[in-house]
Amino acid sequence: MFLVFYISLVTSQEVQLYRETIKSENYSKEVKESLRLDYWAYPGVFAIDLYKRKPNSTTQQLDLEEFEIQEQDVLNTEGCYAQQRSINMMFQTRLQLGQQLSPDVYFTDVATAELFTRIYLVRNDFELFEIDLGVGLTSIDLNPVQKSFADLIPKGEVDIPIIIDDDGLNRVYILTENGAISFSTNKSISELEFQVETSFIKRTQITDTHYVPKIQLLIIGIGTDGIDIYDASTSKLIHRNQLDKSTLLLSTINVLSINIIGVSSNEMGDQLILLDKEYGLLFYSMKDINNPLYIYGIQITNARHFDHHGNTFFVVARTVTQQDYAVEIFVDLENRKHYFNTYYIDEMTINDVSVFDHYAILVGEDGHKIVYHSIYNDFIDEDFQIHTSFQENMTSDQIITSQYRLLVGLAKHSFKYFEIELEIPHINCRLDEVKSEYYWVVLNSTQCNQKQEKNDISPYSMCTVMQQFQFNALQVQGNYTLYSKYMLIAYVVFVVLVWATVLACALCKRWGYVVKMLTFKRKQKEVSEAYAPQDDVKDIKTVELTQSV
Repeated sequence: MFLVFYISLVTSQEVQLYRETIKSENYSKEVKESLRLDYWAYPGVFAIDLYKRKPNSTTQQLDLEEFEIQEQDVLNTEGCYAQQRSINMMFQTRLQLGQQLSPDVYFTDVATAELFTRIYLVRNDFELFEIDLGVGLTSIDLNPVQKSFADLIPKGEVDIPIIIDDDGLNRVYILTENGAISFSTNKSISELEFQVETSFIKRTQITDTHYVPKIQLLIIGIGTDGIDIYDASTSKLIHRNQLDKSTLLLSTINVLSINIIGVSSNEMGDQLILLDKEYGLLFYSMKDINNPLYIYGIQITNARHFDHHGNTFFVVARTVTQQDYAVEIFVDLENRKHYFNTYYIDEMTINDVSVFDHYAILVGEDGHKIVYHSIYNDFIDEDFQIHTSFQENMTSDQIITSQYRLLVGLAKHSFKYFEIELEIPHINCRLDEVKSEYYWVVLNSTQCNQKQEKNDISPYSMCTVMQQFQFNALQVQGNYTLYSKYMLIAYVVFVVLVWATVLACALCKRWGYVVKMLTFKRKQKEVSEAYAPQDDVKDIKTVELTQSV
């Protein structure tokens, strides 16, 4: 029991290289002032090699690994250094949702209404919660109003309600095996009205759901019964078709049964993508939803979950020894080929995967890993850090992204959200003295002008972009002028004080001598007058003076 006819595993790839040169630049900053060089014109940059040009025109590659690990050292080190890309996880908040009634009552799924920044959570006792993220994600509020739909859908032995994103249609669907309801997101939870979806067909199990915005179809995986397809173009669901074993399994696939556990499609909605538990990925042309045409298959036994972005697929599976792993696959449907690019085998238990534009999240029970994707493994240096991990005790976790790089996590009894920061490769420069240094930078990128002009979307092509630049450290002109001004004023004041002191001393010495001479001459005159001939009229003062003599 295996897929043969349409499986073509590629073990090696022919690599296409493009070379581009950026105009040389001359950057200047004041002494001890930092400069950061980002290359936003090349959003596909995944690594930087930086070389320093010596006075004799030779080059010396800088030690990148050391400064990737010791980021703080880079900030305090003189010169220019490359910083490789990184993923930073910033925890925002955690909300305990409602009173824990019992271990058997827990949240099962989460969905967003992006237009109104609302998040809806559903619990297995058929209670609906609403969270408002606020304007610009600056505030968060749990609406205390809960709304029950227990009287609208019959309960079964094990109820795991699934809630489906509205994707801009302003409508959210809640599904169980025994029924479905929907509601408009134009109103708050206290004002909304549930609508029972009467055309929904009861099933023994629902394994996965996928909404196709382009053609407004809702695809529901129903395990061994295949898939259900609903028309969601109106305010009510309309059942269009069921694709069962007889429809999905053609003569070219030698299998006895099916168990569809994952459903998806391409962006245009003309390709159906299914994950079978034992046979892996199955690709169909869905130009006619009543008669899907089998295209290609990728065998992955004991598969559990999958997700994709474009032609990059992640599949979570388990080995025969019960080891969880995830594999990144490049799929080329046009040429009926695929390539296993990267395996992720960790001690963590991997329950699910969510793939976004530049990164994927491997969801575990007690920890999660965020990884970059769509980079051919031969392009990546093993020393470069291209993933990050964070620990959270989430036994049940659904993750949704938004334009703010917001991760929404749902545990059994709480709601969490995180903010992701994707740090692009860049260069930091700083000099502590007046001088100039010369550098040569090489960018490794999956995107560039030449590749875009040739409409090349292959993951096996890479752009090498080179630039030379000069970094100059200039004298701090503002501080130097102020310093010189203060020094001049201080010098003038000092000189004035010195001359004033000298002048004062000279004056004191000169005037002291003059005063003594005047005093001496006065006494001499008085004595002379006392012994000179006098008439009978005597001056009292003179008498007193002669008596004292």
